[in-house]
Amino acid sequence: TAVDALEGDISSTITVSGTVDTSTVGVYTLYYSATDHNGNTGTASRTVKVVEEVTQDNSGTGTFYYDEYGVTVKCPEASAGATGTLNGKVYTAVNENQLRTAVSSGDDLSCLCTSLVTKMNELFREKSFEDDISSWDTSNVSNMEAMFRNSNFSGNISISNRRT
Repeated sequence: TAVDALEGDISSTITVSGTVDTSTVGVYTLYYSATDHNGNTGTASRTVKVVEEVTQDNSGTGTFYYDEYGVTVKCPEASAGATGTLNGKVYTAVNENQLRTAVSSGDDLSCLCTSLVTKMNELFREKSFEDDISSWDTSNVSNMEAMFRNSNFSGNISISNRRT
């Protein structure tokens, strides 16, 4: 939807450019724009990631699965320390203490399921890391204060709470 402060709903003016080929794995960007009666234009973009078919092997303890977007790894019913395999990668469910230990120890953070974690405040404070944490589930996190304060990182930190 597009809403203008004076005109109200201007959704009928939305144009979309870019395409997504759902049969080809890759990253695609869609660009949106809407224009009001005075010619003022607002823009937005959305990145769409097409991934390979998701496979799950929940032979470990608890259930591990991807969210509806196929990015975030979730394990809300798992016990801390439980493992599950998604698309051939083994993930470990961690609680807050285990997560903080993994960060301090320099462990591989890309294979952790963080559904059990409720606080990530100061998690990376004054630390360096390069791991891709885009699969982290932050939907139960209530405190991220100063999470990246004075940190140095080069990995993907596109974490988000993807609720619909």
